[in-house]
Amino acid sequence: MTNYKDTVNLLTSGFTSRNNNNGIMQHIGTVVLTLALVSQAQGASKAKLGLYYESLCPDSQDFFQDQFIRTYESLGQYLDVYFNPFGHATYTQTSEGGWTFECQHGPNECYGNLIQACILDRVQDQDIRSEVITCIMTSTDQSTSWEETNKKCIDVVPELDYNDIIGCQSSTEGENLLKNMGEITLSMEPPVSWVPWVIINEVYVEDDFDATQYQLKELLCEKYLSDVPECQ
Repeated sequence: MTNYKDTVNLLTSGFTSRNNNNGIMQHIGTVVLTLALVSQAQGASKAKLGLYYESLCPDSQDFFQDQFIRTYESLGQYLDVYFNPFGHATYTQTSEGGWTFECQHGPNECYGNLIQACILDRVQDQDIRSEVITCIMTSTDQSTSWEETNKKCIDVVPELDYNDIIGCQSSTEGENLLKNMGEITLSMEPPVSWVPWVIINEVYVEDDFDATQYQLKELLCEKYLSDVPECQ
């Protein structure tokens, strides 16, 4: 991120080469304006965006396609995004110490939820997380299998290894990761009654529900990020 010292050094480096007061004053004006813009960007608001969804839920897929992509492209730098691909699933402990899951849209969704839980464990960078999760959630090519879709999206991210993700997904490690997400989902108040369940700054606001589904960027700009340049 640009800092004040670097900006001042860059913009004031031309002072000694200017031979008239007008030139100096114009340059000072540029310095002041640029520092104001840097200050505005550095001091802008941040918002926490919690996304509770399911890998094969049509409404979740529509949300990523219609709301999340455009919102993140515009406001991503001001958002702390939490992804939780558990939704309305349930879990039961096995005799071996692992967990089995039942998912709203069948076994393939459980597989997809586990894949995403492992991806989210392996990648901490928010931009990369958003890229690969969005790729998976918006890939609707009917000629491509669910496994091929996941592999295609994972393979474009150098930080991820597909075999490692598959190994995680099919192990107790992956089961524990998704079970932990399930605990968080099931502890929500009020309870998650719809997916995608979208909360801002860790608070569910009933009056904002429709806006989180259909006008997410507009809601964030109006109520949470009104001071950022992209919302002006």
